[in-house]
Amino acid sequence: MSLFKAYPALQKLIPLADIPGQQTPTPVTHSLDTPQLWLKHDDLTNAVYGGNKSRKLAFIFGKMQAEGKTRLLTFGGTGTNHGVACAVHSKALGFDCEILLFDQPQSPSIRKNLQVMQRYGATLRYCGSLLNTVLRFYTLQIRDRLLRGKQTEYLFAGGSSLQGVIAFIDAAFELREQIERGECPVPETIICPVGSSATLAGLTLGVELSGLPSRVIGVRVAPAHLGPFPACTVATVKQLMQQTQQYLLRLQGGIPPFNIPQPVLLDQYYGEGYGVASAAGEQAEQWFRNQRWADGLTVQSECTYTAKALAALRDELATASGPVLYWHTLNSVQGIYSEAEAV
Repeated sequence: MSLFKAYPALQKLIPLADIPGQQTPTPVTHSLDTPQLWLKHDDLTNAVYGGNKSRKLAFIFGKMQAEGKTRLLTFGGTGTNHGVACAVHSKALGFDCEILLFDQPQSPSIRKNLQVMQRYGATLRYCGSLLNTVLRFYTLQIRDRLLRGKQTEYLFAGGSSLQGVIAFIDAAFELREQIERGECPVPETIICPVGSSATLAGLTLGVELSGLPSRVIGVRVAPAHLGPFPACTVATVKQLMQQTQQYLLRLQGGIPPFNIPQPVLLDQYYGEGYGVASAAGEQAEQWFRNQRWADGLTVQSECTYTAKALAALRDELATASGPVLYWHTLNSVQGIYSEAEAV
């Protein structure tokens, strides 16, 4: 891990799970059609199922192993990519996995995700509305605490936790190493989609800690609130950053006191709702699909979550004076979907 190279004492203080198939650092590449456009391949964080959730889960599962926990409970929409990552990697490490699901618009990709979660042994609980799902998540958590249950890790949707933030602080240090090796230029701007806040919080802190001059921009692609609970706002991002800063300083692993930058979170690309396609997003996705990449790889996209971030990326490129790096967080590894269809 790149963060551990910069601060070796942290390696003994922050547990890390050895997830089968994990493959970091992830490559960087550039577009042959749009000279300023660079891409960070977090779609390839794992050979079985990639994406930004797999990067976070290495730290989340490390914490669970260190604490002797055997069960993961989380939640998301019926087609949650987070849920797929939890199901696939929980099975690989021997954890039980339960996922609370709220309704979202149906599509072929959502049905495929449900098949995969079932095939990998996750217990799925359909809770109906978003509000009911969030209330059940917190009710179960409170009940366990009262009963002193210690076997279950309650993980907020999208892997939003201190460990998820630390995973992306590490990712920023990983990017700095790639820049130092000449694999890509220093980005003027780094753009990422934001659902549960941890990716944006970690990258923003990581850029600050690593000394990169880049500006990190998050694009909100999920609800700002889950029922009455704030979930994806500037305040939730900053709160995660503050909690992570305090945690890292308490560890006394060599990290000096550091400033917390103001996170940048764009709301204007969200559109009509969670999982609902937007016209700007669909146009941007078509543009993105036509890009030819220097590494020759095919990059997956989809029309709702990723597309909204791509709309912001396209607008940023129109006015940028330097390199723009898109942090691609959607899994591009398709083998588990072929297996699910075969079953």
